[in-house]
Amino acid sequence: MLWFVLASQTLENIKMIQIEKFHKAKSDFERESIELDPVKVLHHAVDNCKPLLITKKVHRGGIVYQVLYYCDSVPSNGAHLTNL
Repeated sequence: MLWFVLASQTLENIKMIQIEKFHKAKSDFERESIELDPVKVLHHAVDNCKPLLITKKVHRGGIVYQVLYYCDSVPSNGAHLTNL
């Protein structure tokens, strides 16, 4: 049950930080842009940590390999996008 306690404390800390940012915001526009749901904030943080990879076909010795390449941005078609 240690994982549950740690997860609860982490979500509680995220919530407190977001509430503090909410109260320090000077305009309604800033307040609307602050996400108060700690689960959404955590998911967004994890998504930002994932590397974006695309697969490209490489021909070597008559064999075609699919090799993962790092990309800085999402490909326009998104067909070969893999999130690890």
